[in-house]
Order: sequence, then structure tokens, then C-alpha cells
Amino acid sequence: MPRRSRTRGGLPEWLSQTVQPVFVIDSRRVVLYFNRGCESLTGWNASDLIGQIAVWASTGDATVSATLLSALVPPVALEPTTHRVHLLTRDGQSLDRVIHFFPLAAIELDSTLDAEPQRWMGLIVPPPPPQKLLPVATESQLHAELSALKADLRRRYQLSQVVAQCSSMRRVMIQVQLAVSCHAPLAFCGLPGTGKEHLARAVHAAGEHRVRTFVPVDCRQSPRLLDELLDSLLAPEREEPPIPVLRRGAVLLQHADHLPRDWQRRMTEEVDLTAGSGAVRWMIAVSSPLDLLVQSGELLPEFCDRFGVLEIHLPKLGDRPGEFPLLVQQAIEVANTTGDPQITGLSPDVWQQFAAYNWPGQLDELFAVIQEAHAASAGPLITVRDLPFRFRAGQDAQTIGPAEVGLLAPLEETLARVEREQIQRALEQSGGNKSVAADLLGIPRPKLYRRLESLGLLDDGNGL
Repeated sequence: MPRRSRTRGGLPEWLSQTVQPVFVIDSRRVVLYFNRGCESLTGWNASDLIGQIAVWASTGDATVSATLLSALVPPVALEPTTHRVHLLTRDGQSLDRVIHFFPLAAIELDSTLDAEPQRWMGLIVPPPPPQKLLPVATESQLHAELSALKADLRRRYQLSQVVAQCSSMRRVMIQVQLAVSCHAPLAFCGLPGTGKEHLARAVHAAGEHRVRTFVPVDCRQSPRLLDELLDSLLAPEREEPPIPVLRRGAVLLQHADHLPRDWQRRMTEEVDLTAGSGAVRWMIAVSSPLDLLVQSGELLPEFCDRFGVLEIHLPKLGDRPGEFPLLVQQAIEVANTTGDPQITGLSPDVWQQFAAYNWPGQLDELFAVIQEAHAASAGPLITVRDLPFRFRAGQDAQTIGPAEVGLLAPLEETLARVEREQIQRALEQSGGNKSVAADLLGIPRPKLYRRLESLGLLDDGNGL
């Protein structure tokens, strides 16, 4: 019987040559293997990714390997797991895929040796029909949705740092796209914490002067410090710094509704808002629409005309309920970029508490709470015990109901009672002398007699 010939190379060679995308990653999230099927699918070479660490944070930028790596983060549980992922290829193509993770258990030969990192093999396949899809972790679904949204926002608006899925935020993104394409001064209007500075930075990062410095100025600081800072910004630079990052590219006046009126006049007259290669982009951030601030006298009309050419209104967090899970996921992924642990989501009871909370601090409070919970968590989910004191204090404040308000009494009855009490106190202090009582009440003596008679307090005493 003829002897079978064995294919040279064995399993490693087969995996390397197959068109089926296969990769291996360990519990440190280091990519160990990336076959030709993966290279063909993603456009990235194995040499670009092997040895790199995957972080559970999407950017939406197809030109950096971190965007692809974020989809390859392995599960925590040592069991077969399915992740729904969004793959952004190197040329910007958006792919909806499923990764089946299989743990590769090591053979324990010597218990005295340090345990090696756990490894997973990942199989990337197209998603099957919805009815046949295996259960997918909610965290991986949110990660995939956020990655897809960021890729779409980058394609449409050249921005991916902003979550914009609802109609109000889509309108904001259209205005932002217009703002990026021109040099007109911008006014961002919205409650404190709605992300005005974040959006201003995003506009600057997408503009032609993105390599230059973004300068935020808090108009609430002390008058002396504010005067020094604004004087330096208005003064022409003696020499243009040779390094672009040292040049001013954009200035954001935060809390501009607190800017003193004399500075509003001076900036209206002196700031050069014309476009040019060396021009500075001016922006302001306020808490109310500009027309209301003009009506209240907080801002001068001429200041708003100059610095509010394009007015962008940001909705509050409560007006974005459909985006809330994606905003939470974005906050988690931002926290993941600061280091371990890599958090994949929230426990069910934390989701419940987040949904019931009013978030008075808006987006800033949400991101701060998740950042602190991330630092306290052991992973992979943020639990109730990880939530910071600021959140628990906010919950307690919202569980205390408003002070009880008594029923309103008829006005005439209330006025008569108060008048009676005041007249009686005056008569007591005067020892019943009506002339002195009238002086204490600041009314003429005849008027006091009329009020005594009207209230039924007149007697036949000798107080005259």
C-alpha cells in the first residue's frame, strides 16, 4: 500500500495560507499571530500588528492600527465567546463581522514555573442571518455600534470624537462641518457640561491649523489674571515661533457671558477676525442663546454680532436618551486608554441606576463618574461598589423631595391676619397708648383708629 505524503509545514503553514481570517491574542491583549486571511481582509500586514497591544477603545480612524486592534480584544471568561464587531479596513471600508473566540489552554508541565498568559484563537466570519446568530455580549455590541458610528461620522463630517446619532446632534454635526470649512467665529451655546469645549477642540482638530495650539480662556477667573491673559492674546507676536505647535491656532472664551463689558467692547474693536495663514480662530462658549444674553444685558449686541456669526446649540443629556448607551460606552473607552483594567461595560444594576439618575452635570459628570469608577474597578464590568462618592451623593440629593408647600390662603385673609398681628404687637409695646402705637407703625393716629375699628380691636380704654 503506497504511503501517504504529508503536506510540508503542517498546521502552522495551513493556517498561514488559508483565506479564513485567523489570529491569536493573549490575556495581555498582545497580538501573537495574524494570518494572510486577516491581512487580505483588513489591509494590514502581520508585521504591523504582531506584538501590538489591543485597547478596548475605538477611534474611527482607519489610518491607525489601534482602530482595528480595538475589535480584537479577547474576552475575560475562559470559555468560547462570540463578539459582534465592526472592522474598519485600512482603506476605510466598514465591515460588519463576528469573531468567535476559542481559549487555547496550555499544558501544565511544571507547576513551579510562572503561568504563561492565556491565549485565544479568533476566527473572523461574516455575520449569519439574525435568527441564527448566537447570543452576543451586550458590551461587544455597544463597542461595535460605537465603532461603526465613529467611522460613519468621520466619513461624513471628518469627525469621530463626537457621538451624534439623534436628529438634534446630526444638526449640530452639519453646523460643525460648515464651521470646519470656514474661518467664521463660532458661538457654542448649552448648559454647563454639555460638551462645548470638547466640540470646539474637535472643530480645531479638523481645521487647517490643527497642528497649532488650542487656547481655552475661562472668563470667570480673577480680573487681574483675565486682564493679563487677554492682553497677551491681543498683543501681536514679536516673532512667529518656528515650531507650529507653539503658535496660537484657536482661542475659546469659556463662560463668555461672564466677560466684563469693557473687555467685550475692547475685543469687538481690536480682535482681527479675518482669515489668513496666520489667523487665529476665535470661539466663545455660553450657557444660553445669544439673543437671551443680549436681552438680559450680559452680552453686548455688537460683541455677539462679531463673535457669534455661527451659533451652535448643544442639547442637554436628557434630550439624548437614544444615545445614552453609546455615550456611556464612549466614556468607558476613553477611560480604557489611560491603562488597565480594560472595562467592557456596566453591570445590570449600574445601568439601572444610571438610567434613573438626572445627571445635572451633563456629559462632564457622566465622564467623570465613569473615569473614577474605572480607576476603582477590578474589571471587566463596573459594579455598584465601584461608583464614586460624587455619584452616590448626587443620588441622595435627588431622593430628597422638594420642601412641602402649604396651600395658599386668600390674599385678603392673609393681609388682615398680618395687619392684626402687627397692630397688637404695637399696642403691647406702647402699653395700650394708641398715639405711641401709631408712631411705632408709622401711620397717622386717625388711620390707626380706622384699622382698629375695621379689625374689631377698638375698645373704650384710656389710651388717648
